[in-house]
Amino acid sequence: ALVGGRPVRLDPAEVLRAVPPERRGLVEEVLGLPAVPEGTPPGALESGARIPIALRHLVKFLECPLQGSVAFHLRLEEIEDDLLLRTDEPFELERRSLSPILREVLLRSRRERGAPSDLLDAAALREELRGRWPTGLFGRIARQRSLKAIETWNWSLAQVGVPADEPLRLVQFGRAVDDTAVEESLPPIVVPVEWTPSRGEPRAVEVELYGLTQPQRVESPGAITFGFGQRPDTVQYLRGFVDHVCLSAAGRRIDRPWAAIGACYGPACARRYRPIEPAAATGWLSAVLADLLAGVHAYVLPIQAVQKSHDSRGRFSPAGEARRLLGWAESSHSSKYGPIPARRLEDFDPPDDALAARIVERRYRLFLEGWT
Repeated sequence: ALVGGRPVRLDPAEVLRAVPPERRGLVEEVLGLPAVPEGTPPGALESGARIPIALRHLVKFLECPLQGSVAFHLRLEEIEDDLLLRTDEPFELERRSLSPILREVLLRSRRERGAPSDLLDAAALREELRGRWPTGLFGRIARQRSLKAIETWNWSLAQVGVPADEPLRLVQFGRAVDDTAVEESLPPIVVPVEWTPSRGEPRAVEVELYGLTQPQRVESPGAITFGFGQRPDTVQYLRGFVDHVCLSAAGRRIDRPWAAIGACYGPACARRYRPIEPAAATGWLSAVLADLLAGVHAYVLPIQAVQKSHDSRGRFSPAGEARRLLGWAESSHSSKYGPIPARRLEDFDPPDDALAARIVERRYRLFLEGWT
């Protein structure tokens, strides 16, 4: 099957086992999976198992339960499509290749006090040899625009008090997912989870969360997420918030407010989250991971709809905001990005108001109301 435009080897039984029975026909059709007999035995995970889960799967599930749960249960190692890779300018270089290079150069220039232009030239040569950077005229255009992006991000961060010479650091939980240089390595976060699969008995397992944080501030507690839009998206605050929760669950005591900063092509903005006790952080992670493990969530509820409903102070429901976003072709939201093609989102409905209210209370209340 093709997922995200590339071939992926799927185990249809494993995928459809995670989908509620009444939604299996739709998921079969959208993902192009062959039908699986009802008698397929449940998954092999038993009580007491320890399950590794990447941080990016947890975050993607919070950004959009449909796309995130499908990506996780398909065992996709990479989630290529990302709302934060959109830009208002045309780039000859594909943005999913560009973004990590720009972030690498920005972080190295701050850490090593090097000129971004020299560091970019070295990175561009390396990527050109790998066939991932354009040559000739298009290479010069990509260089010019890349330097402009780095300069703009540094300017954006300065608007919220992050000077251009402040080093930023990456923290790795558990095993490395790639060859990215990190400043600190911590053990995986072990979270006890009680969950009930779509078919089967309740199970008690342990989840090992592993993966990279967003770039962390050194001078004060906080995480920075970079985007190409004119203003930060809710996704950027969410990713910084998840870092805050994970560090707290890992035992890192944070006594001062934690800044979730969204850098963009306009002035950056920050949400300052109150400290979270380790037990509260672990409890929140346990609840969200239980929902992720439970199966495919065959409904549309992007984080942007949740945020807009909260901002309306109850005038608009999360499900109503999700319908509005789905009905507006030009809208940008997290449900458009992932293994389910955007053109097929109309086949999925938002959850009813009662279910949406329970989801918001369980997964998003701390994110929505934990900042000052």
